[in-house]
Amino acid sequence: MDSDIRKQVMRLFTYGVYVLTARQKDEVVGSTVTWVSQASFEPLRITVAVKVGGRAHEMLQTGSKFALNLIGQNQREIAAAFFKPPKWSDGQLSGYPCHDGALSGAPILDDAPGWLEAQINGSIEGGDHTIFVADVLDLGLNGDALDSLALRDTPWHYGH
Repeated sequence: MDSDIRKQVMRLFTYGVYVLTARQKDEVVGSTVTWVSQASFEPLRITVAVKVGGRAHEMLQTGSKFALNLIGQNQREIAAAFFKPPKWSDGQLSGYPCHDGALSGAPILDDAPGWLEAQINGSIEGGDHTIFVADVLDLGLNGDALDSLALRDTPWHYGH
């Protein structure tokens, strides 16, 4: 397989940009993720692939709930803030105001145009990412719905 062609083909896939958050006791994690998909209408179910070895991955393996914050097209700086481990202080995650999800306890970014809370019901391991399968517990909008940020609209690349 030609590695240059592989990279070009894999970057043709359409990916959104999201911030996944989770909480266990006093510890909070947040991580930018792009490999997310709806997987079922009934029950409403999603899949999210999370890189092995990071704290978000570890927390999802030992916890069962998380929040997924959708990022608006004009909010690239929010996604960039979660490329590294976030700082939690005074109701803000990496400087962004948030509130606790009622069903997951995970931070929901107040500025995210949309969000959902989910409970993991299975996972598929193998490779450098684990695919978590999760049922949506609740979801909502924060103000007016905005167009979602797509990976192709950024200078970032995650397919290779």
